Amino acid sequence: MDEPDRITQDQILEIRARVEEINHKLGFMLSATPKARENAYAVFGNSRNLARIYLAVDGKRTLDQLTSDLNMHKQDVSSGLSLLWKEGLVDRRSSGRNAIYSKNQFEKILRISRYLKTQFNLGANG
Repeated sequence: MDEPDRITQDQILEIRARVEEINHKLGFMLSATPKARENAYAVFGNSRNLARIYLAVDGKRTLDQLTSDLNMHKQDVSSGLSLLWKEGLVDRRSSGRNAIYSKNQFEKILRISRYLKTQFNLGANG
């Protein structure tokens, strides 16, 4: 039986290459727009806890692990991660029953961690 709708490995690689190209172009455009940096920084306002949560996100730890490492209430960390995800500052992926959050391309483009560490006098991991 023929499978004409099946995607080949070459097609997947081509799609990935195009997505990467789009991300690079987006990064270039955003880095040239001061307003983009201001908007990203404004998400944190005066919230030292939200800054700590963002800095702790590493693409490896679960909500429970972040909560423990940050010595914060689970609901506060969960709400912070949800806000960061909704604002597009972190990515989320499933790992079994857990969600794992990671910083995305905006970290590199907008230098969010550097700003937060300076603004809130924090270490690399919050």
